[in-house]
Amino acid sequence: MSSNLSVLITNYNHAQYLDFCLARITQQSLPAQEIIIIDDASTDESVRIIKKYSQAFKQIKFYQNKVNRGVIANQKRLLELSTCKYIYWASSDDYIDINFFKITLKAMKKLKEVKIAFSYPSTVSNNKVNVNKILKKYNSITFFSPSEFSSLLRYKLNYLHINSVIFEKEAFIQAGAFVDENLKGNYDMVVYHAIAFIHGIAFIPQSLSYLRLHRDQFSRNTAVERKAIANIYLMVLSNDKYSDIKHYFMNSGILVAICSNCLKLLMNKKNYRFITLPFLFWYVKLNGKKIIKKILMLK
Repeated sequence: MSSNLSVLITNYNHAQYLDFCLARITQQSLPAQEIIIIDDASTDESVRIIKKYSQAFKQIKFYQNKVNRGVIANQKRLLELSTCKYIYWASSDDYIDINFFKITLKAMKKLKEVKIAFSYPSTVSNNKVNVNKILKKYNSITFFSPSEFSSLLRYKLNYLHINSVIFEKEAFIQAGAFVDENLKGNYDMVVYHAIAFIHGIAFIPQSLSYLRLHRDQFSRNTAVERKAIANIYLMVLSNDKYSDIKHYFMNSGILVAICSNCLKLLMNKKNYRFITLPFLFWYVKLNGKKIIKKILMLK
């Protein structure tokens, strides 16, 4: 089976993790057709590591920026350079199981019309792996329709872990690609979910990818930064482009995962109020114990 898969990587100063990341990608039981890497003017040992792999594996295409251009500029270029049907955005600080491509692509081709697929979200902190098997009742490959996926997000999943996802390139473009450049590297929270809300999504009940938790991630950004990004998400979701799937976003609770303290932002702008009640539902669901504790402390 040919993978017809482009692995796209943008790297900046992740030499600490890059070697292991590329080792797992190049050791796949079903190799990627092409691996395209852009180094964004790193100042550590990243370039040396990438060159080592590009010399050993002919499917690797390496591009080196002389100046730092930022995540979106690099990812736009990577998408333009890609030639395959399927895309996997690989984070240079994360890693994958050696059967990730084979298992995921086999599932997608088996279900034929599937445009996007994901597997169990696994995280790594202090070298300890945590597999979040919140979907354990699904013990075989399962397809979720857009409405089923929205409900799944609302009651079980919360949001997609992006490093576990493979999707069709054309579906990504149709769903808005990079949406709004002000979102920087956080556009994926809108676009990946949009693909699923348009086409549905396949779930593979295995742990195949590993997200490293460290201070550079969006989840570790300051409250001010997260609120600014949440504001852009709200503007994007208010756009006519997403009018047909807006209800899936508002019922899924994704915004709580993005910014749990943006209720005031929602209440103060009329065109955002369409998502206020679902936001409140999710906020109470996820933070109920904290809310009760605060109330008790006030007495």
